[in-house]
Amino acid sequence: MSAATTTLPTANSLIIGVSQQEPNPLDVNGTLSRLSRTAEQAALWDVQILALPEMSVTGYNITAKEIAHVAEASDGPIFQSIAKLCQTHKLAILYGYAETDGNGNYFNSAQLIDEHGNSLLNYHKTHLWGALDRSLFQPGASLSPVIQVCGWNLGVAICYDAEFPETLRHLVVHGAELAIVPTGLMSPWTEVAEQVIPVRAYENRMFVAYANYCGDERDLSYVGHSCIADPNGQVLASGKSEPVLLTATLERNVLANARTSLPYLTERRPELYDAINQPLSHLNPEKSR
Repeated sequence: MSAATTTLPTANSLIIGVSQQEPNPLDVNGTLSRLSRTAEQAALWDVQILALPEMSVTGYNITAKEIAHVAEASDGPIFQSIAKLCQTHKLAILYGYAETDGNGNYFNSAQLIDEHGNSLLNYHKTHLWGALDRSLFQPGASLSPVIQVCGWNLGVAICYDAEFPETLRHLVVHGAELAIVPTGLMSPWTEVAEQVIPVRAYENRMFVAYANYCGDERDLSYVGHSCIADPNGQVLASGKSEPVLLTATLERNVLANARTSLPYLTERRPELYDAINQPLSHLNPEKSR
């Protein structure tokens, strides 16, 4: 593993880490052991928030029968184990997992635990992708709230969520400075990581951290290319196709200057945008991914 060059955190900066890793489906204990090693390394590099891929603890490409064996409540043993890691290494961790409500419903979830072991956010993926997501999960009922971690305002989107412009625009309108996107981006859609994510950062004048898998998971092949993009659309750190721990220092003055130089957020005209909230009945939903 390697890291981008970082500086020590200040009141106006935040060091974020993105763990690009190979999937480890159904092996929760093995994945938690790996996370312990990753968190230890991240702490040595002064990381304050560590982001993991979509469904990173339980595996993503699993079956409806298998999910019943690994899905947990949001405060279950997975949460308890990761909360201890957060306390031990003094950093926040955002991880993905299969969540059950105890009534036979499952969610593709991402939970953020702070350095004290407290859950600050537990988000359900709202835009389900393809037959795999739809065969396993219920869609989330609402977009992510914006919460404060290490003095920064952030929200979460999961994978396909971030490919809809409205999702990250929702976060920035509610005060987000940073969006964290745990993802399972697979072949052949590398352009999402390389092009779409930097554009999301640029058009919303915000930082975006995109945490993807690499390698194979059964019949899926993940493209890697995790990245951390700044409000000018510049990529501060990026991965290729192998496991890596990326880090970058986010600076508030970069955020402020970007929002001043191109004031997209203050020059919006929401009164003109009602039509985009209407269903597009003329499109064939079967053509979507």
